Amino acid sequence: MRTPYQEAFDHVTASERLKAEVLDMTKREKQDLCRRIPKFVLIAAVIALLLAGTALAVNMPHLQDWFRQYWEEATGEELMNAQQEEVMNSLTQSVDATSNMEDGSENTFSETTSPNDIPAQTADNPEAPDTTQSPSAGQAPAASPDPTVTVSLDSVTAGEDTLWMLVHVTGNYEAGKRYSFGRGELLGAPKKEFSELGITVSSGVTTEQCQILTDGSLQILLRYQCLNPTADLTQGGTYQLQLENLKMERDLVWEGQWNLSFSLDKTTASAPVVLEHITLPVEGLEGQDTVEFEEIRITSTGVKLVCQPQFSGYRLWADVALILADGSEISGSRGHGTWTGEADKSNWYSAYNWNLPVAVEQAVALRIGETIVSFSQE
Repeated sequence: MRTPYQEAFDHVTASERLKAEVLDMTKREKQDLCRRIPKFVLIAAVIALLLAGTALAVNMPHLQDWFRQYWEEATGEELMNAQQEEVMNSLTQSVDATSNMEDGSENTFSETTSPNDIPAQTADNPEAPDTTQSPSAGQAPAASPDPTVTVSLDSVTAGEDTLWMLVHVTGNYEAGKRYSFGRGELLGAPKKEFSELGITVSSGVTTEQCQILTDGSLQILLRYQCLNPTADLTQGGTYQLQLENLKMERDLVWEGQWNLSFSLDKTTASAPVVLEHITLPVEGLEGQDTVEFEEIRITSTGVKLVCQPQFSGYRLWADVALILADGSEISGSRGHGTWTGEADKSNWYSAYNWNLPVAVEQAVALRIGETIVSFSQE
């Protein structure tokens, strides 16, 4: 049905020229629209990719993040105080070292004496994995080398006689399992020499903790403890971290070797607390239940206790901690003992490392077992 409005314009007609111009205008608008649509689509696609990249980005914790987590567990504080942060950061350095897997059939580790064959003592660590034997040995085929597995060294924290090292391992690993390297060594680190015995002692690299990241790759926190009592790793140096055979629990995952070379600059830690002539209870010595320690040296990363050589070989304490002013404790681990110089003639010392670098200024006491040694700081 036609309306009066439509009938009113029945007499209006357009010329052929006007019709052609309108048709051409319509074609140009369609072409412009076609040119504009891909531009909008491209922008939307870029935004989508950026959002997807953000969502898929791997949360890669740094070494300080591991320390902050332990600090919260030990003290109940979600945030470190400024002094503690300063000490932690001053001892930690970022390094850029990456290694692809190499064939591990040829052992390139340096010739050194195992700590089990030297005149030294190591504290029992119930949390450490038993690497002396594997019940699965000979039951599963050895994993073959895969050059695509890359290990990178993210950062290092240095104490006088210890290094924390955080490494990242590419791949896809199973959550809830403990991963570790079958063997590790730090080339370039000071060694302990017993010239009269004709042996040289060096410590291995041990696994402290591990975690699976959101992309399935692996982070492992490693610890190196130097057995040379005169060494000071805060002075810096050039090293090579050699890691061999990645394991899950006791099963071999990757068979091969990774070599990571890196350098550390000199760092400055808090001034140590030195205590003299402190008597402590000991076990394992015949007819002797206490020992006077000539010196106890407490640093940001650990404690050393020195006594006369006739007291060598006492049983190391399994529970050592640094007590802070708020009453919280930072535990020690990886205790070991040996002579400061020649065997049987020089002083005997034992050493422990804290589980993270500590601002010594905030400490008020040392706990060894049930014995508390208080000290004041001016």
